[in-house]
Amino acid sequence: MNETKVEEFLFKFLKEKMNIPAERNQIKPETMLGVGGLQMESLAIVELAVNLEAEFGIVVPDEDLDRISRFKVAELTGYLSSKQVTA
Repeated sequence: MNETKVEEFLFKFLKEKMNIPAERNQIKPETMLGVGGLQMESLAIVELAVNLEAEFGIVVPDEDLDRISRFKVAELTGYLSSKQVTA
């Protein structure tokens, strides 16, 4: 999975789906999704998971949601790769 593709997806997701006024330069591999980064709360993480499933054709189990909330962008990329995403 390409980090740039994940960063672009997150930027588009934040702007269009969540109405978060993120700047493109805020989304880097080391940016946290939750506290200390993009400040995504639990409902935003659920919405992110639903959109990841639709965009990348994966299944995000409920038990992964808490873990995802503590991910950095690079870790999200690794997670998607582990789900054998081919995009």
